[in-house]
Amino acid sequence: HPVHIKPSSIMNLGRMFSIFGSVLGWILGAGPMRATTVRRLSITLPLASLPPHLDSISALLISDLHVNGHKDPALRVLDQLAGARPDILVTCGDLVESERFIPDVAERLARIEPQFGSFAVWGNHDALGRPQRKAPRWLRHEIRPLQAMAAELAKHGIHTLTNQCVSLSIRGSQIQIVGVGDRHIGMTDLDEAFAIADPNLF
Repeated sequence: HPVHIKPSSIMNLGRMFSIFGSVLGWILGAGPMRATTVRRLSITLPLASLPPHLDSISALLISDLHVNGHKDPALRVLDQLAGARPDILVTCGDLVESERFIPDVAERLARIEPQFGSFAVWGNHDALGRPQRKAPRWLRHEIRPLQAMAAELAKHGIHTLTNQCVSLSIRGSQIQIVGVGDRHIGMTDLDEAFAIADPNLF
């Protein structure tokens, strides 16, 4: 869903994140219904410290696709987003149920054609999954090859951020994108993520 970000001093950052978290939680809670169509929903986030001339920056957020096949319905949803051209594309984890389907997702994310960058973080389903090969009965999960998966995303211009901060230039202004992994499986390290962040930049 596109998110139009506008500066404002009315709402403090903590309250904004609380409201955004509630909306995101509701969206994620509906995830198992596996929507197969795109519904446009614009949410304005008042951000006091955003540079004024970035008043109308837009971000497309995609999360919890859980792709589990080469013809998964979630891939058809991504097909509908081709050419959307948001300013920034953000994918928030749980893209796949097997690393085999990362190329399918990556190709479609690239077709969305974000203008200033595409970023991803890992969810628990990306990092861990049911054993796909012959394994002992007691082995409930196997670790996915995240480095290889990140390399596949990178081939399509998608930057994976695991406890990292990157600087991004948009219309002559620098902003920072910070990404962390899924906290439920211990992939979150905020100190590491913000270690090189410039407190003077948004």
